[in-house]
Amino acid sequence: MTHYLSFRTLSHDLSIFDESLYNTLHGEFLYSSVLGRSFFAEHFSPTLLLFLPLYLMGANPATLVIAHAAVLWAAVLVLRQVVRS
Repeated sequence: MTHYLSFRTLSHDLSIFDESLYNTLHGEFLYSSVLGRSFFAEHFSPTLLLFLPLYLMGANPATLVIAHAAVLWAAVLVLRQVVRS
């Protein structure tokens, strides 16, 4: 979060995700004005839609930063169990 708040992140990439989700909530399915077209035209990532309910609760880029960190840690726990088996 400190990197994001101090502008030391790839804010262009984050803005594409943020804007795509925001526009989906407002009737334009995954549209990004940064790209000038749908996010799916640039990168097919249906998992982005899984973040939509979470984004609805707190519609701002910080929600995506926190969710990204949480998903990465959850993956570590799952992979740890897989490796131990």
